[in-house]
Amino acid sequence: MKLFLFSVSLFLRLCAEIKLRDNLETAEKIETLWSEYLFEEGIIPKGYAGLPDNLIISNLHQEGYIDGLYVGYILSMIALVDNDAPKDLILSIRNDIRPNLIENHYNYRQEFIDKYKSDNYYWVEKVRCSDNDSE
Repeated sequence: MKLFLFSVSLFLRLCAEIKLRDNLETAEKIETLWSEYLFEEGIIPKGYAGLPDNLIISNLHQEGYIDGLYVGYILSMIALVDNDAPKDLILSIRNDIRPNLIENHYNYRQEFIDKYKSDNYYWVEKVRCSDNDSE
């Protein structure tokens, strides 16, 4: 899929080099026709038809990002339950995470990474399993 979208972007850049993009109307028509074709082929969702390639790619990044966040949330909940975490803790974590799943944007993911690497959280990745078992 990424290779396919890369090919589309490359095609549009080549169009720019041969002066098709000098005419804004022509460029917009090409982008609209292309995204409509992608929809007709079932490659992109209906709401993406007619979007320029940069917005299609951005939206696909966002969808994948939200899907990843949701799977991470599910895996966390499963791990908590499987490790017999207290029900109050599980529900507290659920209530903190769930509302934030949709509100986050792919372009701002580095904020989470930086926060997790801060002094408050760095220890989580530093503790070895064997260290945790002895506590």
